[in-house]
Amino acid sequence: MPHPGIHHALPSELVDVVIDHVSYARYVEDENFQVRRRQLGRRQQALARCSLVCRSWLIRSRFHLFGRVSLVPDKTERSNAFMAILDSPLSTIASFVRHLVLGGAVWGADTGEWQRATLPRLKVLFAVEVLEIRWIDFAMLKSCGQGPADFFDSFQMVKKLRLSLCNFGSFPDFATAFSYPPLEEVSLDRVEVPAMDDTIITPPSRIKSLQIHFIPTSTRMLTWLSSGGCTPSVQRLRFSLATCEDLPHIGNFMRSLGPSLKHFELAFCPWLEPDPQGTFVQFEIFIFVRT
Repeated sequence: MPHPGIHHALPSELVDVVIDHVSYARYVEDENFQVRRRQLGRRQQALARCSLVCRSWLIRSRFHLFGRVSLVPDKTERSNAFMAILDSPLSTIASFVRHLVLGGAVWGADTGEWQRATLPRLKVLFAVEVLEIRWIDFAMLKSCGQGPADFFDSFQMVKKLRLSLCNFGSFPDFATAFSYPPLEEVSLDRVEVPAMDDTIITPPSRIKSLQIHFIPTSTRMLTWLSSGGCTPSVQRLRFSLATCEDLPHIGNFMRSLGPSLKHFELAFCPWLEPDPQGTFVQFEIFIFVRT
């Protein structure tokens, strides 16, 4: 029988295995996704309980509990609860947030106030590696004194950037979203690319994957990426709903990539109607290196 004064602690490796197992969400197929939501909620509750077991369980539990944070305007209670923790002078969760999903649309409601109140408070999340932003009006925020550079410069660890239905007032403001040194994957979905001006802005040079979906002004993005002294070594390139006018620019960009391009996908739409129908074409380019 063990002595009552001796504390037998579990090895840290075993603790990590237990908490990692708890973190795995068991999803069950359901038409209304009710089961998925319930299982995810139970996972979050289990991780929260694990974080209260003892101090040695706290860090690993937080690693999974705050690894992905979604802040959307239609769920203000959850957003406010997270922001209250983040704003606390005793808060230590910023280093655990590695995937941030931000923004969204609310039918019949103006989310401008939510954007103005939320974005400046997120600049402390320095460890974010995956950044997804939807329906954020950066032009409006700049008119209120919140420039895009102040926001994007805070996330210097981002490797994957996904922008959807965002609005920028100028091309320099748009370019600040790609100023992260480790940035390797970019996805743009219905983002209006502003016209380029005389400002010289160095394009990102480490992008390995580029996806552009339904952006009539995507040629401006391609021109900018090709304007630097070194074109990014893009390995995966995908265009969705490209038009006939886009094809020469896409071809020129592919030629500038040279042998780095290994995978290319094109969802081609020769015309744009309210309900566009196109033919999906997929190409795979295999590069053989002669030794």
